[in-house]
Amino acid sequence: MAIYKLHGYLKKTLWGSENWLLSSNPSITSSIETENGLVNINTVFHEELPVLIKLIEVTDKLSIQVHPNDSTAKSHGYLNGKTESWFILENQADSEILLNFKPLTDNQHIVNSLNNGTIERLCGRYIPSKNNFIHIPSGTIHSILGNLKLLEIQQNSDITYRLYDWNRGRNLDIEKGLESIDISQKGIIIDSFESFESDYYTVKKYSTTDNIILKHHSEFMYFFIIDGELKINDKLFITNESGLSCQESSLNFKGVGTFLIVEFNYE
Repeated sequence: MAIYKLHGYLKKTLWGSENWLLSSNPSITSSIETENGLVNINTVFHEELPVLIKLIEVTDKLSIQVHPNDSTAKSHGYLNGKTESWFILENQADSEILLNFKPLTDNQHIVNSLNNGTIERLCGRYIPSKNNFIHIPSGTIHSILGNLKLLEIQQNSDITYRLYDWNRGRNLDIEKGLESIDISQKGIIIDSFESFESDYYTVKKYSTTDNIILKHHSEFMYFFIIDGELKINDKLFITNESGLSCQESSLNFKGVGTFLIVEFNYE
């Protein structure tokens, strides 16, 4: 039974950066703070956690992309697919999200647009705002244009199939991407976010000017400080810091601040 402060792995990308705050994925692992200093998370937890969480800063366009569902991912040799959600922390005037296909789009439209480099025209366009929550089920087309900072909560998977990359010379994954697209799946945007539950995780937002006591509903509880300064069972966390609670009966958040809680929904 413990509360661990997390230290992410910062990965620079062509389009910005992603800080893997909570990751037991073999490709990149985060670290946790112990009495003996920082240690690899997998030396404490000897099984992969089902959820991966990143702090993402976008300064250029993401590829137009899709992630496979569990079934398709397994047929490609992976353990599971990738459903993800974004909580918007900061947006700029040029921030824009591509999400879902426009109505009446069919598979032939998608193939034609990939052949002539016009898939962007088939995508829905949205202007994100701070504190928006965007849920992107596996199989959903998406991208980010412009500057945006967000917390990404996702299945523990690093599978991305690029369909279009703005002629930047990176490899595309057209065949597997087309196989992964599910036109029936629709991403959703929640403006006044309070909570959301998917098949894989539950996310809730809280604010306090004094203290809040939250009970554990699963073995692990992840928390991210959106703003403020909070003592969590007497361990101090500040803005943009995060932690993982393991097998605690409850957590006491003392201070002034706003934070997210993520609990894992095991099958």
